[in-house]
Amino acid sequence: MAKLGIAIACVLCTSCLPPAPDSRHPDATLAPAPIGISVVDGLGSEHTRDDTPRRATFAIRVAVDPSDAATFPVLFRGELDAELEADAARAPWSRSALERVVAAHVEVAGDGARLTPNDPLDLGARYVLVIPAWSHAPSTSASGVTTSFDIRVPWTRAGAILVETFPPLGSVGVPRDLEAIDLRFDDEVVATAVPLVDASGAIVACDAVAVACDSVGLGEGSCVRLLPRTRLSATTTFHVDLTHVRDRFDDVPAEIETWFSTADLETASIPIAVTPPCAVDEVSLAGGCLLAQDDTLSFRIRTSDPSRISVRFGNVETHSLTHAGDSDARVSGLLPRTTYATVVELRSLSGTTSVVATSATTTAVLPHILIDEVRADAIGAEPDQEYVELWNASDVSVDVGGFRISDAIDRVGDLIPTPSIIPPRARVLVVADTFDPSDPADVQPAPGVPLLRIGGSIGTSGLTNGGEPLVLRNSSNVRVTEMPAVAAPSPGRCVVRITPFSRRSGPLDYAPSPMGGCSPGTATP
Repeated sequence: MAKLGIAIACVLCTSCLPPAPDSRHPDATLAPAPIGISVVDGLGSEHTRDDTPRRATFAIRVAVDPSDAATFPVLFRGELDAELEADAARAPWSRSALERVVAAHVEVAGDGARLTPNDPLDLGARYVLVIPAWSHAPSTSASGVTTSFDIRVPWTRAGAILVETFPPLGSVGVPRDLEAIDLRFDDEVVATAVPLVDASGAIVACDAVAVACDSVGLGEGSCVRLLPRTRLSATTTFHVDLTHVRDRFDDVPAEIETWFSTADLETASIPIAVTPPCAVDEVSLAGGCLLAQDDTLSFRIRTSDPSRISVRFGNVETHSLTHAGDSDARVSGLLPRTTYATVVELRSLSGTTSVVATSATTTAVLPHILIDEVRADAIGAEPDQEYVELWNASDVSVDVGGFRISDAIDRVGDLIPTPSIIPPRARVLVVADTFDPSDPADVQPAPGVPLLRIGGSIGTSGLTNGGEPLVLRNSSNVRVTEMPAVAAPSPGRCVVRITPFSRRSGPLDYAPSPMGGCSPGTATP
């Protein structure tokens, strides 16, 4: 049993903390020698506990008995809550506490220890370092009081991780004359030599060039393009060697897997796209599907192989990547009722291209209506008590009578009755005919909020608790706004919009209601 305790404690020595003892434990100042913690990055520079890098080392100024790991400090995910504090008052750690532990490498030397987490810490996350009350190392609290220190990792400038590659992880049949490999890190990096390495250890030298992420179709971050100097060997698996890449703290970025394998035969040099089925409000154009709105043109294309896609509307160009499937290139900030020369370029991994030139026209000005809140998982009867809240984000009244709301992009949707006026900055609830605003099981609508009843249910047999897309189209079948598929968090809890107005939205634009419930007909608190 003693051996098991030591093994667990070694894992617990996951990280450490900064300077002064936690004020919640004033008795900790009675220790013979104050306990202190420094947060150190790869350059040896110190940080505050509120500015901890993701790949930090925690230097603990406290005597540690290397023969009794059960007394070591422990780094936990989250903050010190009552349950964890009570747990630290008695040995051994409970199962629930062990589930929060961050594993780390521990070095004990002299009157201190250095703890380095095995994996990078999470952006924006909080941790707590705990020295339990039962610790009996010479410099810990003599009064048997738990000592704790809070740690926070910032959302930005916390060190880099490789988060995306193109060709994507696991690509097979990659052409031997691969044009480039794009890498996206989530923080600044400096890259010198970044070779490809095969399974035997053989190296393919590559030139590393810093590029703007949006110019190669990747998300936000710091991007590096690798240009192989020679043709790659056939039927060979390669991975990217990041040994000589450094982040802002001189650490090698943590990485995702980066392997891909080459083809056994010469692959087709011309990229091929297959027109996907277009939605009821899209038009087939240049081998893809075009969605036009008053200030935005979006082009959706489908390919069978990883490809690079560039779409230019007028003088504005956007880049995207497709791993094999649909890719959506979108340009906003355009003028209503305007025709733009359109060029679609599809580029294969080997660098060959196919180009189609055409034109696209934006629509008339659309009303500023958005889907602001959805109750898909009611405590009361379903689908009766479900609703979709529409918000008029403009300063003029809008009649949404004749609009349709749909739970699929390929479905026309349910008709909203005419007239259905939404005053400026006001809200309405789209509901089933059987919706009961006085049902006590769920949060009831605010007094006076209009109910737009559209039939037996919203969508096909009601809203899916697991999440489904919602689309609002006007009487001319133009997409006014939409919401992506976001799962309902729990019965009686709504999904709400958390970002400013935008007709085209993604999963990050919506989240569970922060208050834990719903606010039908009023702004989310």
